[in-house]
Amino acid sequence: MMGMSTLALLIPPAEIPWLERPEIMIPGSIAALAIIVLLCMWIIKLPSTIRGRKGGMLDPMQLEVLMPGVRPIIVDLRPRDEFMGKHGHIRSAISVPIPELMERIEEIRKESKGKPVVLVDETDELSHKAKPIFEANGFTWLYVLKGGLRAWRAGQLPVYIVEK
Repeated sequence: MMGMSTLALLIPPAEIPWLERPEIMIPGSIAALAIIVLLCMWIIKLPSTIRGRKGGMLDPMQLEVLMPGVRPIIVDLRPRDEFMGKHGHIRSAISVPIPELMERIEEIRKESKGKPVVLVDETDELSHKAKPIFEANGFTWLYVLKGGLRAWRAGQLPVYIVEK
């Protein structure tokens, strides 16, 4: 059995000087934790960034600034029960669930004359899947809300909930 003196010979304290210096360990630990937190935050946003590489994305604050001026057509692609549900929707958004998209594309085209169209869903994944459909139907002034409604709510921007 290995005694304490044998273990001390295997890892002498002189080789690990920072173990005896808390003034280095505490700030170093805090810095390491901060790096891990920032890395996790970056990884969470990575799927949205990868999907948006083709461009045409607005972050929530950009959309909020755009709304009073040009008044974009906001197309919420979530199922209607989510649109009307407890998490709400962006003001003036129209609910066009994906299964209804093709039958309502002309309605959106008529409404969007001279206005940008912003696609919205919970995370932006569905919007990126619908974007090629809009592009194939001639929409050119087209954006996806980066991060979707999760990012909108995280930015503490207003959502509208329909009382039942």
